[in-house]
Amino acid sequence: MSRATKGPGSTERAIVFVGPNHNFAECIETALINEIEDLVLERRLDFKQLFHKTEDLEVRVCLIVIDETLSDEVRSNYDRLRELFPTQILCLACNETRPLPDLMNDPALTGLVESFLPMNLRLDIWLSAVRLMMNGGDYIPRQAPAPLHTSGDSQIEIARATKDGTTRTQVTGAKNARSGRLTSREIDVLKLVARGYQNKVVAAELELSENTIKLHMHHIIEKLGVGNRTEAAAVYFGEIKAGRANGPG
Repeated sequence: MSRATKGPGSTERAIVFVGPNHNFAECIETALINEIEDLVLERRLDFKQLFHKTEDLEVRVCLIVIDETLSDEVRSNYDRLRELFPTQILCLACNETRPLPDLMNDPALTGLVESFLPMNLRLDIWLSAVRLMMNGGDYIPRQAPAPLHTSGDSQIEIARATKDGTTRTQVTGAKNARSGRLTSREIDVLKLVARGYQNKVVAAELELSENTIKLHMHHIIEKLGVGNRTEAAAVYFGEIKAGRANGPG
């Protein structure tokens, strides 16, 4: 069922969830709609339903999230998927029905699905991963999914829903995290990385060498006390973009 529809010419983007409704919680929809402007969410129970009605997807589909329960059907439906959605990222939503390493190494998915999204990631990191894929990047978990509830030593706490349905990200000072303000150039780099750009593209945009971008990212990750680019992007979306984080001044 469509969350919203608009006529031709709409500038909205769409994410399509394919799979059982109970595996895509309403709170996930609420967080996505509140965090990402002009976003439409569509639900299809299976591939047959997805292929049967594509003409009503008048918005621009930028990401297709397939539930892991349909993983065995991806290969047999892949040609039709690519006929209808030739450039969109295909992502497998992982709900722990099968171990994540098994899914990522499943021969039935090899060469077809490059992105894997654990549904039990902390919400801030989950949203950042979705943004990355919406902008054309692939998301591969660095390690086993993090627990939903983190300790007080964590640099990034879970994004909490407020009473009005919006979300906010709370950033705390980690005991073991290196503190320090980001420079203006580091913020420029992080902004592009958060949009899903790879180092080569960031380097071209900022007219810097790729090695310089790698060095900036190393410093950014150290200063924010996070483990990877996706977590750094989560800090950007939750703090720097809101004007509360480690910018100069």
